Amino acid sequence: MMRILYVINSFGPGGAEKLLVNFLKEFTKKQHVAFTVVQLCNTNTVDAYVDELRASGIEIITLGKSVYSPNILLKLRKIIVSGGYEVVHAHLFPSLYWVALLKLLFKVKTKLVFTEHSTANGRLGNVFSSRRTFDLFAL
Repeated sequence: MMRILYVINSFGPGGAEKLLVNFLKEFTKKQHVAFTVVQLCNTNTVDAYVDELRASGIEIITLGKSVYSPNILLKLRKIIVSGGYEVVHAHLFPSLYWVALLKLLFKVKTKLVFTEHSTANGRLGNVFSSRRTFDLFAL
């Protein structure tokens, strides 16, 4: 069974968050894939999303109270290494930077993917979002 880890800042009231919820609810019906979601922090704004995902059998892990805590790096590394994930898929800034730093600093072998939800920023093509760091990205 393939194991995929999704990393997102939080489940606030945004389009990326809703897209991820809808995607995961649909794809949990596939028997050959197991999903886990890490939210970097809990904003307590849309706990209904978390409840929906848990009702679908998806594990949600919350790392802390701030998306900028340096502890995130070590916590994410531990989750990825111990979970045996084949793919880590990051959504939004700064989630994609934490995942990129993880690969650059700790030489994580897991395939990394990110989805950029805006083409109007300057992140595409920098060292944190380049093909040297991520295996695939989507707009």
